[in-house]
Amino acid sequence: MDVVPLLWLYGPPGVGKTSVAWEVFRSLSASGVRAAVLDTDQIGLCLPTPALAGDHGVKARNLAGMWPNYAGVADCLIVCGMLDSAETARAYASLLPGADVTLCRLTAGEDELRKRFLGRGWLPHLVDAAVEVPAELDRTGFADVLVGTDGRSVPEVARLVREPVTVPRRHLMSTVDPVPEPGSVSVLWVTGPRGVGKSSVGWDVFARAAGAGTTVAYVDLDQIGFVRPESTHRLKAHNLAALWRTFYAEGAEYLVLVGAVDDPESLERYVRAIPGGRFTVCRLRAGMAELTERILARGRGEGPPIPGDDLAGAPEDELRYLARETSLADEKVTVPADLVADTDGRTVEEIATPLYERLSAGALPSTRRNR
Repeated sequence: MDVVPLLWLYGPPGVGKTSVAWEVFRSLSASGVRAAVLDTDQIGLCLPTPALAGDHGVKARNLAGMWPNYAGVADCLIVCGMLDSAETARAYASLLPGADVTLCRLTAGEDELRKRFLGRGWLPHLVDAAVEVPAELDRTGFADVLVGTDGRSVPEVARLVREPVTVPRRHLMSTVDPVPEPGSVSVLWVTGPRGVGKSSVGWDVFARAAGAGTTVAYVDLDQIGFVRPESTHRLKAHNLAALWRTFYAEGAEYLVLVGAVDDPESLERYVRAIPGGRFTVCRLRAGMAELTERILARGRGEGPPIPGDDLAGAPEDELRYLARETSLADEKVTVPADLVADTDGRTVEEIATPLYERLSAGALPSTRRNR
């Protein structure tokens, strides 16, 4: 395997890792570099946290499984995610053959860090713990590059982050089809048009299953396929197979997937990534007016933050146009579904309740996807 640059951004919660990673991703892509970006928080969603492997152990094994897929389609990978020690960083790097890893720590003063953390509007009770992290990182001091973010815009920070990283253009090879470990599992796949509420509903089901004491994994397909100039269902299916190998080894009994799919061939690609998966596909629908309002709300920054969300801050006329085109395109989707849920006028909890009941019952769907 060729040497492939891997830029890892880390630092305390609220310092701006995700925003800067996405700005680096966008700027590299705009300059013609075939780039990929990944948030490690998105590849460790298996609850309860495995007692032996721990959070970093699961993420490291998942990243290792996905690494050949990214290296096959991109000139570089930008990763954002917390690192707590040099030992943890080495554990990740040891599983990534051919990766030229640059560790970039983002810093901010305590007052600025508190302001940003609280500005996110969620988990405010953890702010004191968040501002204690920099002192521990100062003590260990294992970064290759330190970049201060106080008084700097996201593009300014991204430029400083990029400077020490050289990204050569490579001859890329296609990845081979995955061969994941077999294993019976009940899979709920929540799909539907953009903005319909897939992530909110899927996360609610995932949280309920975890709260009931079962071992359950969650994967947002968009979050494991951010590559430019073009992402594909093939890459996402490869990465899903890699994640499932780890989650299955950790004893996952259920899997919640969220993500759009618009043709039967692509759907089957994901099904093949999980041999033995008892799939229930639930398609969410919304009327034009409801879908428009939800997309406008995303544009206003309402709801939980979504890494890489290009709706946030977009002009209203563009959002309305996107909503109209999304609704029209959804009418032409031919993917078969086991369940169809109309979401107009219904809460997330109302939609999620029957889906959780179906998942926890391990119901076998009636379509040909059952194995």
